Amino acid sequence: MKKHGLFFAVFAVLIFLGGCTQPVITDEPDISGPRKNIADAVNAINLHRNSVKPLYVNGSVSYIEFEDEKIKRQENMDCRLRFDPPVNLYFKASSVLGEAILLGSNSDEFWLRMKPKEISRYWWGNWAQLNDCPSRLLISPQNMLDALGMVEVDHSWILLNEKGEDVLVNVDDDGRFKKKIFIRHRDYLVSRIEYYNQKGIISISVDLDDYKPVDGGSPVPTNISIAAVNEFGENARIDVKLKTPKLFKPEQITKNMFNRPPSKGFKDIYKLNENCKYIQQ
Repeated sequence: MKKHGLFFAVFAVLIFLGGCTQPVITDEPDISGPRKNIADAVNAINLHRNSVKPLYVNGSVSYIEFEDEKIKRQENMDCRLRFDPPVNLYFKASSVLGEAILLGSNSDEFWLRMKPKEISRYWWGNWAQLNDCPSRLLISPQNMLDALGMVEVDHSWILLNEKGEDVLVNVDDDGRFKKKIFIRHRDYLVSRIEYYNQKGIISISVDLDDYKPVDGGSPVPTNISIAAVNEFGENARIDVKLKTPKLFKPEQITKNMFNRPPSKGFKDIYKLNENCKYIQQ
């Protein structure tokens, strides 16, 4: 197998690890200090969520694979991001040989495809079936939407306070961690999101930084780092570095941008079922 094919073969293995609109609120988020209770935290998150504007931005993507805490392989790509809140998403990463990754979503479906012929894999599903499924993909519409400010929290979550941040924790009926959201006190912006597997062990982490506003709306992160985590630390990471985001106007949205692309021609096609498993079609 050629070097490029080998990279995507390893990447495909590592990437498989692992919607919901709030009422419109027009008030600007309060960015002062920690929240006193979970109700205040939920309100602040919803204020931010509903102030995120449609955006378009280009940037770069680096995929890094680790072995013994050292970089084993790295691939650099260009990327394009188009986002119409709360769930219309288009993200494309391209290598020198063309499209490498395409992920997206709309109000009904989400998808991820890897196009190089050495891989030829396509994952998709319905939001209604995703529910509280643990994150199983290193990069996915789910964690990309969360990174862009679409995290959802309700009063069943637990509010903790540590090291200058609020930490919002979601647990299952047995008390196992499902998800954690870390929010900086200084501006009440999300700095980190952690996703846990069915055993309550962290599997995916998302670090967010360098927030920039979009046309007076809520700021969005332009540095997004998504890592696959195990007991030894990171084994793979995707770093997304975006330029300054611009307002995405309705007339700039093309007809099929947020429609699920066809799966015809892909060798391996997987659909999420009601049991949180991707089943080959």
